[in-house]
Amino acid sequence: MSLLNVTSLTPASFILNGIPGLEEVHLWISFPLCAMYSIALTGNFGLMYLIYSEEALHRPMYIFLALLSFTDVLMCTSTLPNTLCILWFNLKEIDFKAYLAQMFFVHTFTKMESGVLMFMALDRYMAICYPLRYATILTNVVIAKARLLTFLRGVMIVIPFSFLTKRLPYCRGNIIPHTWMDRDFYKKSSSSSELVMFNSNNSYVASQSFILNGIPGLERVHVWISLPLFTMYIMSLVGNLGLVYLIYHEEALHRPMYCFLAMLSLTDLLTCTTTLPNALCIFWFDLKKINFNACLVQMFFVHGFTGVESGVLMLMALDCYVAICYPLRYSTILTNPIIAKAGLATFLRGMLLMIPFPFLVKLLPFCQDNIISHTYCDHMSVVKLSCASIKVNVIYGLIVVLLIGVFDISCISVSYTMILQAVISLSSSAARQKAFSTCTAHISAIIITYVPALFTFFTHRFGGHTIPPSLHIIVANLYLLLPPMLNPIVYGVKTKQIRDCVIKFFQGQKIGS
Repeated sequence: MSLLNVTSLTPASFILNGIPGLEEVHLWISFPLCAMYSIALTGNFGLMYLIYSEEALHRPMYIFLALLSFTDVLMCTSTLPNTLCILWFNLKEIDFKAYLAQMFFVHTFTKMESGVLMFMALDRYMAICYPLRYATILTNVVIAKARLLTFLRGVMIVIPFSFLTKRLPYCRGNIIPHTWMDRDFYKKSSSSSELVMFNSNNSYVASQSFILNGIPGLERVHVWISLPLFTMYIMSLVGNLGLVYLIYHEEALHRPMYCFLAMLSLTDLLTCTTTLPNALCIFWFDLKKINFNACLVQMFFVHGFTGVESGVLMLMALDCYVAICYPLRYSTILTNPIIAKAGLATFLRGMLLMIPFPFLVKLLPFCQDNIISHTYCDHMSVVKLSCASIKVNVIYGLIVVLLIGVFDISCISVSYTMILQAVISLSSSAARQKAFSTCTAHISAIIITYVPALFTFFTHRFGGHTIPPSLHIIVANLYLLLPPMLNPIVYGVKTKQIRDCVIKFFQGQKIGS
């Protein structure tokens, strides 16, 4: 057979067929697997927590045991969630690069586990054969080097598998009779002597740029729509910059509650600034084209800052909880170092969880049009243009929602449940009213932030044909504009100290005096 014009023999995706011949009982097979996975997670995390928190277990034997537990968690997590998706939801398609990634991690973690077991055997050898020198031989430095060596050995040995596998031609179909990506099953789909074009009519090209089309169906009134959005943006800038200025210069506001409020204001400023200037360029000057990499950067910051904002609202709920439930210990619990660490942790969580999004999008092929019906680059709006499976993107998006949205809302709900119990137990109605009044501004901020956010999230995933696209895009813009605009107003009206500072400012008195 002629090799001319054969440009690609690599399929875009594979079908993991589960357990062939037992498709009818896939659901029943999944139950013991799910139970074993839950036991594995609970047992290994519990073991790691015990070893970490119990000083008596800070010995080489238990450190290696903790490393084994950690490796076991990673190993089963690299396969079981995908297996359960196949057995429960029939989600069998997996992207080619996701296939390679899973194969890499499965084999890496198995090699690491083998190395850890070897070091545990050496540990027992030292403890029994050289008991007097045990502590001097297996020092913390030696253990750290052993762990690093085990990890590097596993990674370096497995890395060539991915590159070698990627070079193989595939002409025997793309169905894998397995629940995860095993190298032996993978190479059975390959043939180096029989070259037949796989999916030869498809041409996958990475898009160089996108067209942000604004609000579809309302192009004629783009200018009029821009006016309230521009007004809200100006109010957001003035309100939040003013709030940050007041908190910085007024010594009476140098308290945890206002420090968190300043964090919220800064986050709101950054959130709306990542999208509104670009949206106004679309509405006013018809500048719709955006570079592919610029789109990824905007997507990263939009989702990153919204994640940070959710975390700051959670910290503010915890601040209210400590202030009402532990008023005498408030200043000793929420010290400046604690506030700084909490703010840094919130920022890092929001940003680190969003880092995979641009890389996942960059791996997708875009063979359809490059027109995005939106005013900014949103993750789901971009990936829907891809002609490959976006299952990995969707699953990771749901994981991020669980780790940020669900976690933060749960913490806020628990905090306010405890606050409500504490307030109800107060004997004086005046004390109850005063306690409630300290939380009203924060509750308003939560409603303003989460209601449009949840609307945007659910309509993207479940309301594709029932919600008009124009309404979805308008709400998505309001979701990024309403909190920055209204939060300074709400806190200015509800917080006496901020009201007093604003009055002093307009009366010409020096702030901070």
